[in-house]
Amino acid sequence: MKKLKCFLVLVAVMCGMVLLFQPAVANDITYVSSILWTDAEDVQVVGDYAYCAFRNGLLIFDVSDPANPSFVSRFYLSGEGRGIFVKNSYVYLADSHEGLVIFDVSNPASPDSVGNYVSSGGVGDVFVRDSLAYVAYGGSGLQIINISDPTDPDSVGSCDTPGSGLRSFRSGQLSIYS
Repeated sequence: MKKLKCFLVLVAVMCGMVLLFQPAVANDITYVSSILWTDAEDVQVVGDYAYCAFRNGLLIFDVSDPANPSFVSRFYLSGEGRGIFVKNSYVYLADSHEGLVIFDVSNPASPDSVGNYVSSGGVGDVFVRDSLAYVAYGGSGLQIINISDPTDPDSVGSCDTPGSGLRSFRSGQLSIYS
């Protein structure tokens, strides 16, 4: 029987550390290791890599050995990375100043910024489903971006909402924006 490798990554925003935990069961979480990096906001683990939105852009760590995570690469942006979503070989980064920034990470050691979409309002988060990115655009509400061509993202819809949205995700036919 193939052994399943499973671990949890927690971004502790207050202390800026990426912590790795190995859960045996829901009530038994064991600390495995950490890697210190300041201002991490969000993280998604895909395969052997942890992709992190941090204050100045994108960070990529190798977590193939959870006891010894290692730095792989970073890509600096002028804004503040807030949310992240990884799909196939692309990273979709919600950046407070540069909007939705799309990276080709087919080579994690050398991420390449291939496209972006900017709208008014600071970006808080991104969720991707099929060829659409659901982006929480702060005071501008929810923006729906067609990302079928990552080099040329295009708005296909929006919903102005009261207040300022920080997070977005989609479940079935329902888009959630908070």
